[in-house]
Amino acid sequence: MNAKTYSQKRPHQCQACIDAVLSSLAFRYRDVADPLLDLKLDSGRRTNPGTCIQTYFWLLNRLPPAATEEMRQIRTWLEGLIEVVAFKPNKEFLSRRSIDLNGDSLEQYCNTVMRNFRRETAHDPCDMELQFAFRS
Repeated sequence: MNAKTYSQKRPHQCQACIDAVLSSLAFRYRDVADPLLDLKLDSGRRTNPGTCIQTYFWLLNRLPPAATEEMRQIRTWLEGLIEVVAFKPNKEFLSRRSIDLNGDSLEQYCNTVMRNFRRETAHDPCDMELQFAFRS
């Protein structure tokens, strides 16, 4: 499936599309095949959403510029699949937000998320816990 066909579909609803992207990357860049497979398995099982995000940034910083389009597709797919949920320290639900994987590193992204949650909810980041979760 080509990139144009992929972009016309909703990425999180087209598992065959993202499988083709992941397979293509694994074939071309065999040194990252294991993390790509883990990403596919974790997303398919709907386990370890935080690890999926961590793997995305790991790949982003290791793949060459020739993989930019595939990484954009993976980013769009993950943004449709995963969200951030905020809880008070007593586990009381506060808020949920879509993710926007803009940034160059997981640390930079997490700092941005914390800052945005603080601004949007007026809660001190020390008084809340953020978790990645798969959308229902």
